[in-house]
Amino acid sequence: MPRGSAGVQGGVACPACGVESPRSAKFCAECGARMPVANGEAGLEGGARPSVERRQLTVMFCDLVGSTRLSLELDAEDFTEAVSGYRDACARVVRRWRGFISRYVGDGVLVYFGYPRAAEDDALRAVAAAWELSRTIAELNVPDAAGSRTGPPLQSRIGLHTGLAVVGDVVGRESHESDGALGAVPNIAARLQAMGRPGEVIISESTAALLPPTITLRALDRLPERADFGQVQAFCVVHVPRDLESRRPLSASGLVGRQGTLERLAKVLRDDDGGGAAALFVCGEAGVGKSRVVRELIVAPEAAAPLQWVQVACSAYGQLSPLDPFRAWVHELEAAGPALDPAGASADLTPYDRRRRIFQELRAALWGGTSAGALLIEDLHWADSMTVEFLAELLAEPPRSLLAIVMTSREPPHEVLASAGRLHVETLERLSPGDAASLARGIDAPRPLTALELAQIVEQADGVPLFIEEFVRAMSARQAGADGIPITLRDSLMGALDTLGAGRTVALCASVFGRGFEYRQLQALLGLDDDALVTALSALVRARVLVQLGEPPNAWFEFRHALLRDTAYHTLLKSERARWHRRVAELARAGILKIEDSMPELLATHHSLGGNYRGAIEYWLRAQERAMQRSAYVEALAHLRSALGDCGNLALEEPTDSDRLELELLRRITAPLIAISGWTTPELEVIYARAMQLCSVTGTSDVEFEVERGLHNMHLLRSDLSTADAVAERLVATARSEPERERRETLLLVALRCKALPAFYRGDFSSARRSLLEVLSLYDPVRDAGHTAHYATDPVMFAMAYLAWMDAVDGDAAGARARADAALEHARSERHVFSVCYASCFAASVAQLCGDTERAAHHAAEALRLGNQHNFQYWIAWAQAIGGWLVGLQSPQEGIALIDDAVDRYRATGSTLVVPYFEALACRVARAAGLPDAGDREARLHQHAQATGVRFWQPVLLEPAAACS
Repeated sequence: MPRGSAGVQGGVACPACGVESPRSAKFCAECGARMPVANGEAGLEGGARPSVERRQLTVMFCDLVGSTRLSLELDAEDFTEAVSGYRDACARVVRRWRGFISRYVGDGVLVYFGYPRAAEDDALRAVAAAWELSRTIAELNVPDAAGSRTGPPLQSRIGLHTGLAVVGDVVGRESHESDGALGAVPNIAARLQAMGRPGEVIISESTAALLPPTITLRALDRLPERADFGQVQAFCVVHVPRDLESRRPLSASGLVGRQGTLERLAKVLRDDDGGGAAALFVCGEAGVGKSRVVRELIVAPEAAAPLQWVQVACSAYGQLSPLDPFRAWVHELEAAGPALDPAGASADLTPYDRRRRIFQELRAALWGGTSAGALLIEDLHWADSMTVEFLAELLAEPPRSLLAIVMTSREPPHEVLASAGRLHVETLERLSPGDAASLARGIDAPRPLTALELAQIVEQADGVPLFIEEFVRAMSARQAGADGIPITLRDSLMGALDTLGAGRTVALCASVFGRGFEYRQLQALLGLDDDALVTALSALVRARVLVQLGEPPNAWFEFRHALLRDTAYHTLLKSERARWHRRVAELARAGILKIEDSMPELLATHHSLGGNYRGAIEYWLRAQERAMQRSAYVEALAHLRSALGDCGNLALEEPTDSDRLELELLRRITAPLIAISGWTTPELEVIYARAMQLCSVTGTSDVEFEVERGLHNMHLLRSDLSTADAVAERLVATARSEPERERRETLLLVALRCKALPAFYRGDFSSARRSLLEVLSLYDPVRDAGHTAHYATDPVMFAMAYLAWMDAVDGDAAGARARADAALEHARSERHVFSVCYASCFAASVAQLCGDTERAAHHAAEALRLGNQHNFQYWIAWAQAIGGWLVGLQSPQEGIALIDDAVDRYRATGSTLVVPYFEALACRVARAAGLPDAGDREARLHQHAQATGVRFWQPVLLEPAAACS
């Protein structure tokens, strides 16, 4: 019976390796070769794999050096024998490293890694295979004249490149190619091969970016004579170690958002009651930061420094090797005698006794000479069964010298481990948006990222630290593909989909709905019966690709990570995506799919692909309104940008009408852009300039008023008070000249706010107070109900917050507190998160001015929570500055460091207006602590006030009794 055939009833033997697979299998699970279709079976409806798809490949092209010369010098039969031996060597090595031989092209071999199944280490395996293959071929000899293999050795050149390709069965009207890869990737691999010397392995920069630092590379200083593949940088592989490790190097950036986790884990290690080794099991999805946390834990002096750590890791390559993580110790023990041979060299021992002896000897080898031993074993999801048993024994009966065991895994603890002893299980969750933004800001990158780019990274990475780091590097170096997915993440994401069997196609089709979808929607789209669809979706949930809420037929499903959905979606060909989108649009138009209310962005996408740009814009606007109601500003911005793209297409058909539509879209896009990037992002200037141009074309005065307001905010936040004041005066004049009373008061509600701000920040509190009191008198809760959503802030909250500040400066503590509370209450009643965060920051500052540390801490914490939750970088910086002042009351240097970091975070939004206030808080801390640079700090503040006229911060330097009695 062929190897691996057990258990496959009526299977089909692989033509390459002989292993039997189920009759429905298209590819061999052992070697990846294409399986013959049995009896014409094509697979279950809805479960068949697409014949052609887009995916990331690492392509290896291997060519035999001097083959033309050999074909002329050798007898045809001898040459055939040499080429056959060469091809056999290629097949053995490629199979060992789980590659897929697409075809032999004469004496060349084209190999894919990442097809038909992707894995997170495709590039690593490709390079390892190329390295081994180059040496294996060098051991083959050319037949001599007598036909014996004693002639000179064969030599090869190998090239590798990683990138996106269309791969599968390419079928034309009069042609057919199985498992073809089209695109630049195979061409570049072939040309890289051509530029190498005999015996060399040449790889591209994109492949090199996916390799661990243990592989030595040399940048090539020579270029091919016909270099026509653009900016591809080539490297020669110098050395590949025998013991491959595919683990990524740990991040050098600071640990963010894990302090509570570290404290809990350290407490378990520190407070062990002597009943056995302290056992920690840290689990979480790939990339969530398990290794980073445990490495921080074991080097922390207060937690575990006295322990002598044995650090090992399981490997995807060692799952069939007994005790693979401890192989170095096992090999040493085996060399000392036969008792440790897991295969059973000692016939006198039963398998159980032999295993017990192995475990005893290994325990002695690991901790025999240690009084305070500890074990760190990572990636336990790849552990072989014997390693799991060994760990279970350590948990149940640890040697006296073993004081701690720390394990990491992508999966929950194996039941053998969970039942073996005391185990503290810590599940690492994803980072909050605020912590994610902090991590992104702290990563070294080739260029600084804008606040908008940081917001996009936070949205796409969805709280996974590894994804955040890769997005930062890809975006800053502009290395992400057209779909925005970094090349370093594609293989692992694709690998998660390739293991799904029939559920894979269901996942790909479901991706056209976006990240979430209803069971009934997917059923209507695919036309599958309940049994087939529930089975496929259940498999996707078990594989942690989807999250399920409720039970079919009323269930809701969501891709566990946005990048999984994006990967699935972009795996479909563009024509395939368009076909599914048109199908959804047809079902919606027929009333079969009820998705208009729940997901207008989906219908917008369908109409856009169908060429109905006006209908698409209508749905984009509905989607934007829903997103703004949820304070989902990144989504709202994306919807409006899509609408602007469709508006550009509409301009080719209806230029006049498209101008008005574009102007409306530009008016709407400012609010989410400001919430994400602040009031001074350069993109706003471009938007305002384009809007003013369209206003002159369309004669629209309303939007012109709003653009002027936006310009006022931009100048104000850049500390240009005089220009902001001049714009505010124009706005007030325009509003007061409006003849219709309702319209006039609505415009004044905006214009007077603009007039109050330059006066406030100049320190002219009496003028600011007059304007703000008029704002309160003009506000009509019925007429102005939509004001907050339209202008991104609540006018009553705004006026009350600034008045509270001025009450505090005037010494009216009770009035200041009452107004700050009223501002918060009104923002909450509007259910507008941005306004609540705004009011919380002002309430914290009012409490700070009055010396009320308890209220200041409470409101700052609330602002920081909301800011982190919704990625409001402007308010996160403000709340952090107040927090720094509070910390500085007890620890001056630490508090000032927090304030300085808040200043950097605030400046990153493009604003400078409130920086002097933060600096004044640092001056208060420095002065109270008697720090030597306190005087210099204050001198710089006063110089800044002289230069800009910004003086609102000056009461901060007064004692609370003087500022607010």
